[in-house]
Amino acid sequence: MPTNTVHPITALTPRLEAALREDTDRRLGNLIAGNINTRYARSSSQLSDFCLAIKDKDVQNDESILSDFRRLVFPTNYESYRPYFEKFNSRPCRSSEVENVLAPGLPIYIPLSSSTSGKKSKQFAKYFRSQPYVGGPPTFARTNYLTCAYLCI
Repeated sequence: MPTNTVHPITALTPRLEAALREDTDRRLGNLIAGNINTRYARSSSQLSDFCLAIKDKDVQNDESILSDFRRLVFPTNYESYRPYFEKFNSRPCRSSEVENVLAPGLPIYIPLSSSTSGKKSKQFAKYFRSQPYVGGPPTFARTNYLTCAYLCI
């Protein structure tokens, strides 16, 4: 009985590489455009140089936004987000203080990490996207006020 050996792909064809780059750029551009007006983007020191570089640019259509992002935004760690998660834990928790913090709207839930990288669990916000950042806001009925009521209990 013959066996078929599967060999892993070690390189993409130029056509596939171009398609992957185009798709990645489109998704990154949509993420930037969809989140540039969040509280984190407007106030984080990690994004201040980027925000300054793009302040007079059309975020939706200016292709230099991606090169600015790649040049000026560096990987962050949890500590840069901690102050924003503390807002969700404050009592009383006010909708006006937690809406549009890390992404547009309110998160649908805030899970905890398993704390495998430290002694304490970390919070993460999960925002609902029917199709992530494609073609504008989702077409579902927004549940933000119900979410906030749940989060702020």
